[in-house]
Amino acid sequence: KKTGADIGLLPIRRENGLLYWGKDWDVVIGNPAGGKQYAHGNLGKIGEHLDRDLDGNGRMDDNLSEYNLSLQQAVKSAKIGGKICLILPEGFFSNAQDDFLRAFVARHCRVLAIVSLPRGVFKKGVSTRRQRGGAQSAAMKMTILFAEKTRELEIGNSIAGDDFSELAYPVFMATVAYPESRSGTVCDWLEPRLIVVMEQWRAWQKDGLVQSASAVKIDADGATKKQSPPVPSLFGERDNARSLKGRVRPQPKTETKISPGLDKIFG
Repeated sequence: KKTGADIGLLPIRRENGLLYWGKDWDVVIGNPAGGKQYAHGNLGKIGEHLDRDLDGNGRMDDNLSEYNLSLQQAVKSAKIGGKICLILPEGFFSNAQDDFLRAFVARHCRVLAIVSLPRGVFKKGVSTRRQRGGAQSAAMKMTILFAEKTRELEIGNSIAGDDFSELAYPVFMATVAYPESRSGTVCDWLEPRLIVVMEQWRAWQKDGLVQSASAVKIDADGATKKQSPPVPSLFGERDNARSLKGRVRPQPKTETKISPGLDKIFG
């Protein structure tokens, strides 16, 4: 709700996020940039703490991209035992060209959960001021990667020779499907489904099992069949404003609130 000069009081830095900001963060959350190249300067400074030859082929910068560097930065920034939550293209988990990035994550992290999202939940080239209209949905399928950092980065220690053949541990996986009706904003129908995933995640952490499908069935209107206490909105309350013609329309969002229940995911 801060406006004008008060915005400057918020603890937000608008700088190159790939520069060194420490490596002792409890939680790192992000949507890594997807550019196939990196052309924003300061590469020498970035290379002091991130690996410019991550694939270990001996050729500096041949695989550098916003995507590559952002993924490294997320892992670098977390402390040992810290949680990392990233929204990545689903191809990250299968594309041959991303094999060295998967090896990088496997070396430094324990993957805790992978949640596949439906297509079209993000919009292309949209600022927060234009998010409610005129935007084209992005066709790329995105996935949430949730991991825990287990090992510090060592620049120059190639991942090319790593053997992951005995890397076996349980990983929670979920797929969020489209509802029968997608009227309203994306968060209207997506949020209830993410809450179900969160409930399943908690049950899986506790017992190593997911609940029966009937216990988490969602009605067409987004309500869950399972009786549970109401969960605060991930996106904040939506107050309604009445126009001069008497029609009710949602008031533009002024802030984003995170559900207190999400804190338990990162505990």
